[in-house]
Amino acid sequence: MSTLSRAAGLKSNTLKTALEMPYLKGEKIIANIIGVSPEQIWPTQDTHGATSNRF
Repeated sequence: MSTLSRAAGLKSNTLKTALEMPYLKGEKIIANIIGVSPEQIWPTQDTHGATSNRF
C-alpha cells in the first residue's frame, strides 16, 4: 500500500489508513486501482463518507 500511496502523490501510509477509517480520496484511489467503484468496497458508507464498519 505504501508504494501505491507514494505513486498517487500521498504519504506512504495514507491508503492503509483508508482501509481502517473513512477517507474518501484514498477510497477512490483504491477502488480505481482494482477497477471497481468505492461503493462496491464500502457499501455501508453514507454520502458524507461515514461508515458503520471497517476492516
